[in-house]
Amino acid sequence: MDITDSFSSHRIIGSGGYAVVYKGLLHRNGIVAVKRLSQTAVINEKNFRQEVQSLIGVKHENVVRFLGYCSETQENVIKLDGNVMFPEDRQRLLCFEFMPNGSLDKYINNDVSIGLDWKTSYRIIKGICQGLDYLHQQKIIHLDLKPENILLDHCWVPKIADFGISKRFAENQTRAITSNPRGTRGYMAPESLDGNFTLKSDIYSLGVIIIEMLTGCKGYPDIQNVLDHWKTRSLEKSQGDAWVEQIRLCVVIGRECIDPDPTKRPTIQRIIGRINEMDLIYGLTETHASLERHVSLVSSGIRKPLDVNPLELRFPWEPNKPTEECTVTLTNRTGRHVAVRITPAEGICWSPSLGTSFQPMEPHSTLALHIRMGKQSQGPPETGKLEVLMVLMASKEHLGKLLKSVEGLLDMEDKSDSILERVKSLGGQVHRELLMATTYNPACYQQQAVIHNDDQKFIPTSEFERVRSIDVHPMETWVLAGHDCGHVSIWNYQTQEMVMVFNIIEEDCEYGCGISRVQFIAEEQWFAAGDYGGWVHVCAYNIRDKHVAVVHKFQAHIDERISALARHPTKSLLMTSSTTDFSSIKLWDWGQGWVCTQEFDGLKGGVHILTFNPRETSTFVCASRSSKETEFKVWDIHCSDKKFSIFEEKSSCPSCSFYTNSYQHFMVTSGQRGRRSCAVIRNTQTGELVHQLAVYGWSIFDLACHPTLPILATTITDFREDIYQICLWDARTYR
Repeated sequence: MDITDSFSSHRIIGSGGYAVVYKGLLHRNGIVAVKRLSQTAVINEKNFRQEVQSLIGVKHENVVRFLGYCSETQENVIKLDGNVMFPEDRQRLLCFEFMPNGSLDKYINNDVSIGLDWKTSYRIIKGICQGLDYLHQQKIIHLDLKPENILLDHCWVPKIADFGISKRFAENQTRAITSNPRGTRGYMAPESLDGNFTLKSDIYSLGVIIIEMLTGCKGYPDIQNVLDHWKTRSLEKSQGDAWVEQIRLCVVIGRECIDPDPTKRPTIQRIIGRINEMDLIYGLTETHASLERHVSLVSSGIRKPLDVNPLELRFPWEPNKPTEECTVTLTNRTGRHVAVRITPAEGICWSPSLGTSFQPMEPHSTLALHIRMGKQSQGPPETGKLEVLMVLMASKEHLGKLLKSVEGLLDMEDKSDSILERVKSLGGQVHRELLMATTYNPACYQQQAVIHNDDQKFIPTSEFERVRSIDVHPMETWVLAGHDCGHVSIWNYQTQEMVMVFNIIEEDCEYGCGISRVQFIAEEQWFAAGDYGGWVHVCAYNIRDKHVAVVHKFQAHIDERISALARHPTKSLLMTSSTTDFSSIKLWDWGQGWVCTQEFDGLKGGVHILTFNPRETSTFVCASRSSKETEFKVWDIHCSDKKFSIFEEKSSCPSCSFYTNSYQHFMVTSGQRGRRSCAVIRNTQTGELVHQLAVYGWSIFDLACHPTLPILATTITDFREDIYQICLWDARTYR
């Protein structure tokens, strides 16, 4: 019950006729969904056994993953009206993977101008069909298929859920008859209302869902009306006529599925076959990489290839006081090179760092800019405008020619037309956005803090010395930071406030007082901090009491700076490395009293990157940044001398981390690419570059990924001013 705070009401994420679903936090595996069956329902035990029986052994990408169950019965003794009674206290719990985007019904709306785009809707329809096909192959009939029982993960992959009234047919069984039919009216097939169930009963429910996704309501749709409705939506031209045929086919399938005669309804295999045939005709079979790029745009309703966020900045302004910074992110989701320029309108003086020149952006990249109002001789107006000009060019060479040709025009008046003419002559395209800036007096507002951009957050850490290392907590909204001054701090990245701070190292230490690496050990409520003398400090923390205590301390590497710490995803193991040439990598087991259980050969230049592979937990990745090129190698923890290279980065990479989604596994590295310091996201299977993240004028030198959520934390610095901040990114939206 600890993982649900004793089934606290604030953890409820859903409820149904006989169960309540809670959000559970596990020490090792992040977030789960815990389904608690009602103790008062007479049908409880039957429902529970039926659902467990249906779920055991079911494994498919489009069926919610069953993690385990708990069944417990206790007899209590009570007196009632003088009589002794023995009522039973039953606990029936089911544990599932957590679906952050909720259920499909939240995204069905009869207003076609809002909701999911067609690409996403089509993928969801295909995914539901594939999940249902798997269930029918397993002889499982769901019996309550509806949008509320279709859950969506963070990449919008649909998962069929809630098997409380499902049935598993025997080998040769094709029909079931009951005198007590259950299901949801509107989604139940006509024959099911009379107690007759077949696999075609689920097909009827599927048809209703498809029609609702197409039209926002139930009924028998007209194909042309549906096409006319979807024409009002933003449909990509690159698809040509494919989307028309996709919608047309889905309407036909939906209408066939809701035929009152079950014998006339298609089988799920036939439905999938028709969808696959059409996709082959139009060449719509997608690679994992293209799919990943698309699902990242769908999250939060983002579909623009060139995106400016936010479109309004709010600056608190008080006389004779410096203004706070606001941040705008410019995202290039195309495969083309882009030049971007922000031009302030008259009326508000902006900081000189904004500049007037074009800034280049590589394909699939995000550039974040800090914008601050300059000093005002008089009070600024309440609103101002900035024009964001984004120019797409066919190649890097064309972009270079454009930037060189407009160099002399940037300081001229009425130069916009001349710049646009140059762009067109070189085959470029222009994208314009108007960025609104508003000012307000904080004294007039009771709420002093205003978050300017919810998608991207910057946490200033200027009260301490430079941040050397960070880590993200797997269950709480915390970032752990290690500082040069010997302090370790914990920050809440939602509130952007410091939770607590603790000085790890005594001031009179012989080897310097800096913390070089930090790592949460969440399941023990510990963190580990490595220092410049090769010592590892293991600390227990209590956030409520603001208390930290060193529970263990050991010297992992003699007189060598700890360059990397890596915690094993499932075992009581911590790995350490140092910066010295060929110094060994060591594996420590805290379950055995922090003994060193294994050593691995080091690398020339020392090991600067060390992280376990979350999908193949018997392997870890390490690298040295002794040269301008970084070669990433993989070790097997069971074989100390076996290693192979996965790819080379043509730059020095100070840090590395992994994150996963339903489709792919990604590696994120920080390093210098050209003149800009970036976080680079790569597909670990193909080595393909997926996206780059950068903050204008700042360097990214450390990063950490959340193990289960699309959260990427980076440490950024302005070396000119010696200022450090922690920056949070969304790995779905790339901003």
